[in-house]
Amino acid sequence: MNYTLKILDEKPDYGLIELAKELLGGSEAQDFASTIDSIAQKKEIKKLIADLSKVELINSSGLGMLVAGLRALKSSKIDFILISVPQKVKQLLEITHLNSVFTCFEDLATALKSE
Repeated sequence: MNYTLKILDEKPDYGLIELAKELLGGSEAQDFASTIDSIAQKKEIKKLIADLSKVELINSSGLGMLVAGLRALKSSKIDFILISVPQKVKQLLEITHLNSVFTCFEDLATALKSE
């Protein structure tokens, strides 16, 4: 999976994961799950922010990846936040009623202010 993960300089207990333009599951889902599990086990951060600004294509497996990530992080008391969610993805979250499950913000600055 093409993504980058970093700890934020301004908030060292926050992580930022920037997702690629396609969230389609498959072998990428295993890689994503491994990364999320590692974060959940280490418990070095209190919030993981997923930047979806580049996402152009997402299917049910991609949604499943996000839900599994949310579940794994929540069990370790780590918040999972989505930012810069494209309109098509917002519509999909609404249709599947996942908009009530995920915390979403317009951008990183807004998410960081939201303590």
